[in-house]
Amino acid sequence: MSKEAILKIRETEEKAEAILTDARAKAKARIEEARADGQAKREAAEEKGAADLKRKQAELQKEREAALAANEAAAAKEAEELRRDASLRKKNAERIVLGGLEDKCR
Repeated sequence: MSKEAILKIRETEEKAEAILTDARAKAKARIEEARADGQAKREAAEEKGAADLKRKQAELQKEREAALAANEAAAAKEAEELRRDASLRKKNAERIVLGGLEDKCR
């Protein structure tokens, strides 16, 4: 081989090595960028998920409190109706007893 051909081969090998080194550096940079981007997206998704969960929990708490208040109101109304009914029955029982005593006393 001629000296010129050998130099050309070496020059081509050096260029190829430089291209390969540059490609490796670019690939490494892209991998690092992709990792950072993936990490940022994961953290954003976790934060969004946590915020959504907190919001849902607050909504469920409000619904629970509303249902509890409605149940308490219904129970109070029913208790009042039972008291009223018991009072009427008591008055009727008193009339019957007093009426029976009057009849016996006559």
